[in-house]
Amino acid sequence: MMMSLLVILAGCSSGGNSGSSGGSGINVDSYTGGSQALTLEFAPEAPPEKIRDQGRFPFSVRILVENVGEYDIEENTAYVALAGTDASVLGLNETSRFIPQLRGVQKTGTDVRSGGRQAVSFTGLKYTENIGAGTATVPLLAYACYPYKTQVQGSLCLSGNTYQDYDSDVAICDIESTRDSASSGAPVRVENLEQRAAGESTVEFQFDIVHSPTSNLGRLFRENSIGSECFIGNNSPTSSSATNFEDYVYFEVSTGLESSLNLECSSEIQGETPNTGTARLYDNRATVYCTQDTTGLTEQQKLLKIDLTYDYLERIQTNLLIEHAN
Repeated sequence: MMMSLLVILAGCSSGGNSGSSGGSGINVDSYTGGSQALTLEFAPEAPPEKIRDQGRFPFSVRILVENVGEYDIEENTAYVALAGTDASVLGLNETSRFIPQLRGVQKTGTDVRSGGRQAVSFTGLKYTENIGAGTATVPLLAYACYPYKTQVQGSLCLSGNTYQDYDSDVAICDIESTRDSASSGAPVRVENLEQRAAGESTVEFQFDIVHSPTSNLGRLFRENSIGSECFIGNNSPTSSSATNFEDYVYFEVSTGLESSLNLECSSEIQGETPNTGTARLYDNRATVYCTQDTTGLTEQQKLLKIDLTYDYLERIQTNLLIEHAN
């Protein structure tokens, strides 16, 4: 019996999974973690290695998209758009298409199911201009833009009397502590969850929202800002106006107590309720501060949930080699 109890206690104090950070609290092992959402690549021979000018070589462009994060992309919410060369020169009537529904990675216990894969195709392209002689290269860019969400689990140590001294040998948890957290697989995550007493019956906690792009081509935007052609707030993604929507993340924090005890979080843009808001990231990071009223609570560990919502844009690029057709 004693050995079984020791095993249980050890399990309760261990860290999370590959998506976790911190060092104290409820063990959270719900996610596979990772810092990517969608991956993109051009399919082999689409576009082909060489094409002819003057519209003499019809070809296709095929973008392979895989969801390697843990959030589902719903139908008709995400886009692939082609850019880099004038659409009329390529004979393109449609430069943007919806990405079909893409299931996210799913973890059930120790079983992990891969995310969905889809192909987005643009057909009937032709390079219509006459390059005159020899060869020329022109760029072809493929953007993917989509809504995404990071789900976070953590824990807090709460007590109705935060100034009371507890015997460290028998205390359930530590009011002044760094806490465990685990983030679902996505390019935005939570790190550095910490808490402290902020009054006799108030606990303050803070966490960092961190953008971890896998390349400098991954860009983070405020939720509901993307549109067809992967325009950002009706602006080209390469325009300076698009940056007005960049590096914002909407958050919602839940302790399960907010309906009965006051939970307030600070942010650059306050949300409709005190536990929500929109944070602006600087150098890919923002810190959110929250206070939880603990009046009347016994000493306990409480599950903390944080949802982060945003739009994301990334791109890949290749060059089209054009040969002059005599």
